Amino acid sequence: MTTQTRIPASYEPTPRQVEAHSATQTWVLYGGAEGGGKTFWLAQEVLELLLEWPGIEGIIGRYDYNDVVSPTQIRDVFGRVCPAEIIESEYRSPPSWVRLINGSRVTFTGLKDYQPSAEYGFFAIDQAEEVPETTIRLLSGRIRQRIPDGRHPHFKRILTCNPHPNMVWFIDTAAEHPDDYLFVPALPHENPYLPDVFFDDRKRDYTDDQYRRLIEGAWDVFEGQYFPEWERRAHVCQPFAIPKDWIRMIGVDYGYGAPWCVLWGAKSPDGVIYVYREIYEAGVRADDQPGRILDLSEGETLTRSFADPSMWQSRNEVGLDSIAATYARAGLTLEQANNDRMAGWQRVREYLAYDQGRLPLLQVFSTCSNLIRTLPIQVHDERKIEDLDTDWEDHAVDALRYMLMGAKRVTKRRQTRVRGYGNWGR
Repeated sequence: MTTQTRIPASYEPTPRQVEAHSATQTWVLYGGAEGGGKTFWLAQEVLELLLEWPGIEGIIGRYDYNDVVSPTQIRDVFGRVCPAEIIESEYRSPPSWVRLINGSRVTFTGLKDYQPSAEYGFFAIDQAEEVPETTIRLLSGRIRQRIPDGRHPHFKRILTCNPHPNMVWFIDTAAEHPDDYLFVPALPHENPYLPDVFFDDRKRDYTDDQYRRLIEGAWDVFEGQYFPEWERRAHVCQPFAIPKDWIRMIGVDYGYGAPWCVLWGAKSPDGVIYVYREIYEAGVRADDQPGRILDLSEGETLTRSFADPSMWQSRNEVGLDSIAATYARAGLTLEQANNDRMAGWQRVREYLAYDQGRLPLLQVFSTCSNLIRTLPIQVHDERKIEDLDTDWEDHAVDALRYMLMGAKRVTKRRQTRVRGYGNWGR
């Protein structure tokens, strides 16, 4: 494909856009702030795929279909970069589509309740932070089209976003699998086509948090965030061997349909708690859970184990012991955690607090991906603003709360030396 076909005269890419256009990875995320040219880049990437692979089918989406077709949004921008003479036909009612003269077609859709059934050669999502990761993964499973000439195209998953914790999963995956995933950050000061008043207007109209996130590209800040104290660079550390004399404890948030979460914490002599291991999994039966914990704790000394108070509720109506009794029978004795939610969230904030001169009292191993992913996305409950919204994914933060509420009273008493299967029965 020639440069003229790839980047038409009406589209003059910035150096960052050129970098993203040159990506060979199958997953590409471009953006990270407002004003970096994300939507134009996305539209041009889609146009290139449509031209390069005759007969390819793909979709462009946002969470809400109204945002797809609003003026200046992706449907409009695609119309500006796609020359009219190569359009064979188009359909404007939802979901709208454009077919080119070579047989390629792109469909514009909302992803709020999307259930993909067709096969595609690519998908593109503008403002991907609005879309659940599960939906994005579901779409990825549909990328398997064979085009009319019998070939598989170069399958692409193309995303743009503003900074938001919902997209940290992509940043982490790109670091682990750089051959398949690429994140190209773009900030507005790198875009020479913005008007002179752009920064002054945003400085006047945005809150400090909005400006930090949308203009300066800060990833750990968003509106309504419950734990603004969290900063990935301050609270996440690389794993290391925990000294044997450090106090160890666990926090358990029970779940079966919803994820069951267990966090392991180690308390250093200076009071810093390192969360060094996690279980985060749905569909694990109550009688299988304690064995999983003990297996992973083999050779360690667990001083205390704090758990969700609901685990002590009787299940006599179905002829079963409480969850806590099931754990105890397997050799793992739990203690009811203090379930004062407001005091618990305050305790979490105390451990997150830091200044530039000292280490925060909470450090999380980079391997504890679900705690790292879900702690910063907690938001205030609109009905009870001092609490967090329990409709969000709060399983890991609950397990953390249980652990931290007990951490200050942890002593060397009640130690359980876990040596393997010989120490407990099923």
